[in-house]
Amino acid sequence: MKIVEDWGSTYGDAINHYWHFEDYSEDDGKNVFFLGLSTSTDRYKEQYKNYENKIFFNTEHPCAFYDTSHDVIKRSSNLDGYYSKIFTQDPYTANWLNDLQKKNTFVHIFTTPINERYIVQEKQEKEYDALYWGGIHSQVHVGILNAIKDFKYNFLSLGPRHWGLQDLACAELMTHQNAPRSEMWELIRKTKINVMANLLFINTDHAKRIKKIKNWDKNEAFSHIDDLILPQIKTRPFESAINRCLMLVKRDPWNIIEYWFEPDKEFIYYDNEEDLPEIINGILSNWEDYESIIENAFEKAINNYTTDHFMEIVKRECI
Repeated sequence: MKIVEDWGSTYGDAINHYWHFEDYSEDDGKNVFFLGLSTSTDRYKEQYKNYENKIFFNTEHPCAFYDTSHDVIKRSSNLDGYYSKIFTQDPYTANWLNDLQKKNTFVHIFTTPINERYIVQEKQEKEYDALYWGGIHSQVHVGILNAIKDFKYNFLSLGPRHWGLQDLACAELMTHQNAPRSEMWELIRKTKINVMANLLFINTDHAKRIKKIKNWDKNEAFSHIDDLILPQIKTRPFESAINRCLMLVKRDPWNIIEYWFEPDKEFIYYDNEEDLPEIINGILSNWEDYESIIENAFEKAINNYTTDHFMEIVKRECI
């Protein structure tokens, strides 16, 4: 299978640059696997049109459907039938498009394959209590940050220009801006708790665009669109698990993380940001009780969610 990658405008240290799919590329003249939305353009389609199996990994669901470009929506939906299989991180959009198109083109798969070369087997001493890693796009994120700031914390982010909310107080709490992934992973390994929400926060314009799509209401991902939220599995659960950091996850209408990790065994939920300080204090006071959850998540990740496992699934489904 030939691997074709083009991540376009993805920032240089994004997780996809650590997957190393190029290690698996072996051109058999029949099977080609495209990674990155840029590879769905006409230039690549023309170049590889004679391959029998054309496979695409779409990391843009469900947010592609509020894009202003009809071309992006068309490519994300495989309306021209170019691809024989499309792998997606979004199970709801996969089911929706398969039902609409009366095919089984879309396949749900885990979003963050961890390359084996980056797995650190040795446990590290914990130096920090909690971290939040990501942008400030909603009051949920503000609440998380306000909850962890009184602990020994880290706040890792690309920086305010990437945020949906321009919150000066949050910006002042940032401890690491655009940290290299190696440094970020080191901090995660040294931290006890990673607080996260697997939600995509949209605005009213996004919602209006989605509602213009035929049969939009049949997609479970859009079931709470009037609340301006969509489900989106982040890279954080997989990167936290592989780096032995306890996942403290916001419960939401979808709980998409449960496709990959088991609650109370491999991560724990919280419901309200106001309760986070008490929950974090409880975890820290009884830390030994939570170490098995971290180990369970680590074992789940290294035994199921590596690049090797990802490619095994792709080949099993497509070849």
